[in-house]
Parts: sequence; structure tokens; C-alpha cells
Amino acid sequence: MRKRWTAVVTCLSLVLLLGIMAMPVAADIPTDIVDQYWVWFPVFDDGGVPGQWVNYVNNLGVPAPVWLNDGTQLGIYNVSQENYIKNIWIEAKFVTPQTEIAPITVYDPFQVAYQPVDSWISQNGQIVTWQYQLPWQPCAELISFGTSDFYNLNGIELVELGTQCVPVPEPSSLLMLGGGLAMLGNYLRKRRIAK
Repeated sequence: MRKRWTAVVTCLSLVLLLGIMAMPVAADIPTDIVDQYWVWFPVFDDGGVPGQWVNYVNNLGVPAPVWLNDGTQLGIYNVSQENYIKNIWIEAKFVTPQTEIAPITVYDPFQVAYQPVDSWISQNGQIVTWQYQLPWQPCAELISFGTSDFYNLNGIELVELGTQCVPVPEPSSLLMLGGGLAMLGNYLRKRRIAK
């Protein structure tokens, strides 16, 4: 009976571990896991707004992002959720290859500033991606570009925005995983000793 229990716990621990390892790692905006995915495309109206938001994913049912302060900042709407963290990806496709990554800051409603956890330039140099992680899911964020080039699409073909809301892992899940791994290690150690 004890061997069966150990085998069941071991299998459950492995399934949990594989599930954690299978979480996608963003190379660009991972559109298969986002809650929102918007693209700022150019509009060719003389004297009008330089772009328009096109929505591809809007699982939260929120309005489109809004350009503020002469196009230097972008407001994003969300649904506030407790015990969740927030991932944000911003991607810009430039007309000419880039060698430097512009500083972009994300602010929560309490004006706490967040810098990218990662940023990269594509191999051809034309696509720049910024990735952010907020320790909570606020009702809105403000992205500060520091320039109106993104709004005006000045040297930029398009701007993409994706957000994802992820539950914070519960301590009990982590305890189960740790306990299962310890039991697996003990089982393998005893098996080696028996041989």
C-alpha cells in the first residue's frame, strides 16, 4: 500500500513539475496566452489621427488603449484582480534597423514605476520588444514612451501591445511540489541502495 501511495504522489509531482516547465517563454508577444492584444496601425488621413488600434484578443472586454499627453504616454485598461501578477509586452516594428533600445517605463495607478524585466532587438534589427512584470493586476497602467514617435509612427511601421494576467502560485502548491520531489529522491535513493 505504501509503494502505491509513493508512486501516486511521485506521478502527481511530475505532472505538476512538467506543467510549470511547459509555461511559454516569450520570444515576441505570445499571442496565444494574452488577455489583450492590440496593434497600432497607420491611418492615411491627412491631418487626422496618425494611427488606429486594431484588436485581435480582448478577453477582458476593456476599451482600446488611449494615447495621452500629446502621444508620449499610453493608458491601458484592465480588470483589477487580487492574487494575480501582470505581464506586459510592447513591440515596435521600425522602418530601419535599431542598435539601441529606447527606455520605456510602465506606471501603475499609484505611480509606481516599472522598468522592463527583459528587452531585445530582433536579428534583422527592425523589431524591438520590451517585457514587464507587475507584482499585481491593477485596473489600469500608464506606459511612458518619453517621445511621440510611437504615437505618430515616426520611423515606426506599427506598435503592438499584449498583456497577460497570471495567478500567483499558492504556497501549498509549491509545498506539494517540494514534498513530491523529496519523496521521489528518497525512492530513487532507496532503489539504488537495494541494487
